[in-house]
Amino acid sequence: MLEGSYATVAESDTYFSTDYTRSTAWAAISDSDKEKLLQTATRNLNIMFNWNGEREDEDQTLPFPRTSIICDGLELSADGSSEAIIPATCEEAYNIYASSTGATQNPVSVPGIESVGVGSIDVKFDLDVKVDQIPNAVIDSVGCLGTVKSEYNPAKDSWGNGVTSR
Repeated sequence: MLEGSYATVAESDTYFSTDYTRSTAWAAISDSDKEKLLQTATRNLNIMFNWNGEREDEDQTLPFPRTSIICDGLELSADGSSEAIIPATCEEAYNIYASSTGATQNPVSVPGIESVGVGSIDVKFDLDVKVDQIPNAVIDSVGCLGTVKSEYNPAKDSWGNGVTSR
C-alpha cells in the first residue's frame, strides 16, 4: 500500500491498462509522479466526499478500509471497501494529471460537454456546469461508498482557505 493513498502505482497501472483513451498517457508518467497524483487524489476524495460506514480501526490514518457499507443490498467487507475505492482514486488522479497537462480526458467524464458531433462539427456545452465540478467518472466510481459533501467548494480547501489549483 502506498502511504497516503487508496491505490498503489501497480493498481493504477492495471486500472488504466485497458483504457483505450488514457492508457498510453498514464503509462508515460513516472512512478514517482504517479505516487504524487494518487496521494493528491486521495486527499481530494477525502475533501469532496462524506464516506458511508465506519472506519475499520479508529486509529487508521485514512478513512478506508471501512465497515458497514451497503452496496446493492450487500454489506462490503473492509477489504471490499478498500478495493472499491481504487477506481475513484485512479479517476481523480488522472483528472488532476489531465487538468495540469491538457492530456486527453475520458470524454464521458469531461464536465460541461453535452455532446460532440463529427460531420459539420457540432459541439454543445452545458453552460450550467462549473469547470471545477467533480467529474462524473469520479462520482460514479465512488458509488455507494459515499456522497458529495454539500459544502464542497472546489475554490477552497477543507479548511476554507482559497486555493488556486487542485
